[in-house]
Amino acid sequence: HLGGGFHRYATDAGWQVPHFEKMLYDNAQLLSVYLQAYGMTGNETYAQVARRIADYVLRDMQHPEGGFFAAEDADSQPPKAPTSAKKKEGAYFTWRLAEIEAILGEDSAIFSYHFGLLPEGNAAYDPHHEFDGVNIPHQVHTRAETAKHFQQSPEKITSLLNNAVTKLLAVRNQRPRPHRDEKILTAWNGLMISGLAQAYQCLDDERYLEAACRGADYILDHLYDAARQTLYRSWCDGERQVPGMADDYVFLAQAFLDLYEADFQHHWLKKALQFTDMAIQLFYDADTGGFFLTRQDHDPDLILRVKEDTDSVIPSASSVATLNLLRLARLSGRED
Repeated sequence: HLGGGFHRYATDAGWQVPHFEKMLYDNAQLLSVYLQAYGMTGNETYAQVARRIADYVLRDMQHPEGGFFAAEDADSQPPKAPTSAKKKEGAYFTWRLAEIEAILGEDSAIFSYHFGLLPEGNAAYDPHHEFDGVNIPHQVHTRAETAKHFQQSPEKITSLLNNAVTKLLAVRNQRPRPHRDEKILTAWNGLMISGLAQAYQCLDDERYLEAACRGADYILDHLYDAARQTLYRSWCDGERQVPGMADDYVFLAQAFLDLYEADFQHHWLKKALQFTDMAIQLFYDADTGGFFLTRQDHDPDLILRVKEDTDSVIPSASSVATLNLLRLARLSGRED
């Protein structure tokens, strides 16, 4: 609620207590979902959530040259604790009520009511007592309900809450940050590039298109060997490792398609066709259909080549490839 973006999953039935890790692929796909929801309903709340996801990624998860990092850890050192202190789950994201009162003064009552903060802490489910005395901000009351409770106008409450978030975020930025996994993973970057391209289309913010283009250029510059026509799966600290798998090729092709539909630069369409043709050559099963996860020469120790037949935390390569092929057939006129 302060910095945007989604944690990995909830640990309680009420969806209040998260596992605080943040994954690139979750935020990429949720960005697309909220943009689609906004497009279908016109509900500005969905647009706001999408903006906050995109802004979080651009602020905290983008390499200076354009690629997107893989994840942020759940654990970090508690604020003002000695550097030798043990890291704690959610320490970067949780607050004692006294901290909120010291930072916000008389406005703390409104913030605390809106976000459900309590003196003893507000974690409804905490069997290991990790969150004793601390609060996880979550919207208990709507802004309209908060305005009615404090007999203020909704506009004034919105302004007050926005100012409070700005103040608290500034303080939080001084805390020890969670560790960031700075691998650049091709498939996950493809998902985020797609999300940002769609964000530009829906929200008309040039920053998102620029970030998507820089991300795509980064993958082509650092994870693609044009001479060998090989896409790599991961990059970190100047080293690229592991030849790409089917999802790397097809998620990147999907990203190029989304970029083409965002800015109509023809080279994105050419790249989408190129990487789709490569995916067919390397992974497609011409006998029974579908895409193998690995290429024929991927690893001599693998005793068989697997096809994913389900969508999990990310879609299967065959699912995305099918959608890509339908779109490319329509755009290119190629019957194959």
